[in-house]
Amino acid sequence: MSKGKSKTGYLVYQVDKSEKKYDLSVGQLYISDGKKTKDEITIPVKISKYKDNTEEIKSLTNQFINQTFLNGSGSLSRTYTSAASFEGKKATVELLATKSKSSKKLSNDADSDKKAYYDVFSQALKNSFQYFKPSDAETTTFIDQYVEVNAKRAKMDVTIKSYFPDSAVVQVKPSVIDLKDMDLTSLEKDYINQHKNDSNSDYQTYYKEAEKYVFDNMHSHYDDAQVNTPKYMPTDGYTLKLQRDSDSGKWKVDTTESSSNYSYDDLLEAFSGGM
Repeated sequence: MSKGKSKTGYLVYQVDKSEKKYDLSVGQLYISDGKKTKDEITIPVKISKYKDNTEEIKSLTNQFINQTFLNGSGSLSRTYTSAASFEGKKATVELLATKSKSSKKLSNDADSDKKAYYDVFSQALKNSFQYFKPSDAETTTFIDQYVEVNAKRAKMDVTIKSYFPDSAVVQVKPSVIDLKDMDLTSLEKDYINQHKNDSNSDYQTYYKEAEKYVFDNMHSHYDDAQVNTPKYMPTDGYTLKLQRDSDSGKWKVDTTESSSNYSYDDLLEAFSGGM
């Protein structure tokens, strides 16, 4: 940077909270003639002055999970940020502007995100049965029942992968009711016992009605079902990307369908009981 010029921006650095004080040294490695400069700026940094905003990101992630998948209304190494202003040999480290209450809210359209989740879950249910094809109304009822119980039993582990003032990446490890791991033998036996004297020779109709019986009554076994992490979940969990709008100060979770956001599609599947 030329003499007399100034630059304002963010510095992101990893620190040890057990250390009470750091010195941030800034210097030019080489000048135009190739000689090293002797000038170096040292800025004292007191960690206690800086807020750990990663907890806010965790809170917003839990809020998003709750309002999208768990019937809510809208559940690392420390990284700190500061705004640094450099002007010649004078340098200061300033606290990031105090965030307004709006920054603690998500700008996501909760209804739209939830509808997208229901659409994915509904299609998965329709593809899961060989003879019975549930209607949209039937899948909605099924999902409502699943979400209600899953909201009480699901567990969530959220860790921060990276954090910057205007963006963050988190890893989510959910433990949910696994529909594929449910023992439905008793439901099958119930249906057989109820219809063992039927004289219906149309086996296709029989199997269709049997599948519908299991579909309609599966919710009665949710309380006893296993709560597991998804079988094919990545070791680090599913990746969620958050972006902060500079004008409103609000954060938004990226739910777009794109090749670079495939992990969100996997998260949708995970909260669909693995169907």
